[in-house]
Amino acid sequence: MAELNDDYISVQEGGDVRKLCARPVDEGTPAPLAKHTFGETPTTRLIPRAGWQPVDLSAFVSPIKDQNGIGACNAFATINALEACRRGRGLPDVKLSPGDLYSRINGGRDNGSLPEDALKVALSVGVATANTVPPLQWRSVVNSADAVAERPKYRFLESLWCPTFDHAASALQQGFYLDTAVWWWQYDSPDADGWLKARGSGSKGGHAICGCALENRSGTWGIKIANSWGTAWGRNGFGVLPEQRCAEGTQVFRWWALREVVQESGDLPVPKFG
Repeated sequence: MAELNDDYISVQEGGDVRKLCARPVDEGTPAPLAKHTFGETPTTRLIPRAGWQPVDLSAFVSPIKDQNGIGACNAFATINALEACRRGRGLPDVKLSPGDLYSRINGGRDNGSLPEDALKVALSVGVATANTVPPLQWRSVVNSADAVAERPKYRFLESLWCPTFDHAASALQQGFYLDTAVWWWQYDSPDADGWLKARGSGSKGGHAICGCALENRSGTWGIKIANSWGTAWGRNGFGVLPEQRCAEGTQVFRWWALREVVQESGDLPVPKFG
């Protein structure tokens, strides 16, 4: 069942209550993120469809997380992308804190927020580690000296806008991860292959996830996502959004491609010789 109020929509998922991050928006309204853009943001380079190839970057995604009923899916999606980008660059495996990110953008209460809000902080300020700020304890977060010192070491250096599905698919083939949001319905579960339907049914709200692969099933392209609802959801926490679903997502929410991260010299291993 779904509960709808002024701030969020809660969806019953496998016996757990899942709070979706963005306020429900009528289909005919303008894109809710239009006023939250980062200015003149470049778009990803398009690859012609004739040259598309499936690509899977999910091996670099950290173990699936669980937001545990907190409406911080946008922060979890951003952290998944940030950790994956670090691994892809050969940087040490550091667990980062979605709670540290969410605590600075949620207006002081768990009322959700927009994925772009999380990304802006991850670009400009950075994120503390999970050891310093427990991921689910955002209510008690204090800007400790350790958290302030850590944040500049763990942040993105670029974000490229993906205004269409083709931009998003092209970005994945160029080694980018996606920080995305789509409509999520009350009745919305993956099939045996992990693919979601083009449209669910019932009430809907916005849900943020990390895009980490481009797949093709029987001629239909889809984007593999890392969700933040634990490993019991989908294929061990992963699912696939078909092209129609992704295309509608890019028309309503902003999708971002992310690849470059801070590489502090102290993070890099020191080569040994002899």
